[in-house]
Amino acid sequence: MPTSLFQYEMLPTTWFYLSSLMILATFFRFSRIFSIRNFDILCLIISTPGLLYISMGQVRLGFLWIHAAGLIFFLRLFADLFMTRRPLLEPNLALSGMIFAIVMLIVFFVPNLLLCRGDRVETPRTIRLDQLITTRALRDLRTGKPDPVMENPGYRPFYLLSRKTEEIFLPSKEIQDQIEAKLAAAARNVSVPVVLHGSQIGPFIHGAMSAKFSAFLGGRTPSAAPVPAEPERVAALPAEPNGRMTVEDYNRTHAALSEDDLNRTPALDEFFLISFILLAQFGVVWGLVAVGHFHFGNLKMGFAAAMVYLLLPYVNQMPGSLENVVPGMLLVMAVAIYRRPFFSGFLIGMAACLVFYPFFLIPLWCGFYLKRGFRRFLVGTFSAVMLMGLLLMFSPADYGPYSEQLASMFGLHSMCLTVPAGIWAFLPVYYRIPIIAAYLVICFGLCLWPPQKNLATLIACSALLMLGVQFWMGNLGGLYMGWYLPLLLLTFFRPNLEDRVAQTTVIEI
Repeated sequence: MPTSLFQYEMLPTTWFYLSSLMILATFFRFSRIFSIRNFDILCLIISTPGLLYISMGQVRLGFLWIHAAGLIFFLRLFADLFMTRRPLLEPNLALSGMIFAIVMLIVFFVPNLLLCRGDRVETPRTIRLDQLITTRALRDLRTGKPDPVMENPGYRPFYLLSRKTEEIFLPSKEIQDQIEAKLAAAARNVSVPVVLHGSQIGPFIHGAMSAKFSAFLGGRTPSAAPVPAEPERVAALPAEPNGRMTVEDYNRTHAALSEDDLNRTPALDEFFLISFILLAQFGVVWGLVAVGHFHFGNLKMGFAAAMVYLLLPYVNQMPGSLENVVPGMLLVMAVAIYRRPFFSGFLIGMAACLVFYPFFLIPLWCGFYLKRGFRRFLVGTFSAVMLMGLLLMFSPADYGPYSEQLASMFGLHSMCLTVPAGIWAFLPVYYRIPIIAAYLVICFGLCLWPPQKNLATLIACSALLMLGVQFWMGNLGGLYMGWYLPLLLLTFFRPNLEDRVAQTTVIEI
């Protein structure tokens, strides 16, 4: 296999240890051990092993870990509404040092995204979590299972574009076959070593997995007997009139996406898609720095939030998924330009149309702009929804009828789970009902309370709501950390923002 002058393949565990030490050395306040800042930093670190568990095959433990960490973050964000005193706790590194670190992190990030794919992946242990999830989903499609990603409410062309982008980063067929053999062997509680270049590679899956674990990851080999599916877990494929996309619909759509309608070369297509991902990631970094500079009045804090974001193992493990990055970028940019309600509303509306769940932010933001900017925010949001709805009229016919795509954009099927994935693959799905009810109470309650909302309230509550949807999402809920991580970091690093209220900060024009 081709090699490179750069050692661009790093084990996920290695990056976890390295990034944790860098975060502690740079942001841990050793002079004030018992401080909120230290608690926040430790929570960020201990939340990431759940990703490692999932990538190693211990799916149920991984999702339980992620949701336990999410619950801690949820309580921390709720407690932030009562914190008025925010002493300035600057990082241990100077501003010039953080800028250098961010540049170097980007230098490592780009090769990890561009080079760790296809035949360049020399061992299954170095593939990223987003590559593993895409491998599982495409294998499920080939075996006749419905795609859980297409069960997500939101903008259907956006999800298909995200899937096409993720396919660029797939490892070679040889690596995919080895992963499949490992998963099938783990399902049978048998350890099968794989030989690569004459060297023995240890088991990729640690511990035995039950049939449910294997069913989630799609582990199956031609020689292995298929894992029996539970009737309550995998339902029959829906017929076309019910408004859901079937496997045949997806295959036709995928074929249409792969056609070179514009006579562009595949290399040029890959260049544009990868550039789009990089721009989205850089947009998140720019938004964090902009909020720190323009609204926190402290450029160093903006760079601190950006540096932590690039250091987090989640960004290292899920860099190539548009559906994770783009909504988070739109939300953090909406905060960055919150003084102009029309444009903030437009960005919130765009994010809501793409993945549906940001629609639950609208009551909160309306409550913030209630005394000034309310109408402009609603006009901006409505304009984005109308624009995205009109663009659906020009989508290919293989994406489904216009009414079905519009229903998907507004999440009319979000409460129904045909193929639950993530934590809900192991729990009865009707447990979601009280969680959804509690979430809706919180969502509309934040519109009225607290009565005097400032920028700190807006950021913390927005992160809280986008974190809350992870608990009841049917497909891989908990892994969409990119939707709330930038806002969570801004909450951790913010100063006192009681004077940043709509009456005094929103611009008239």
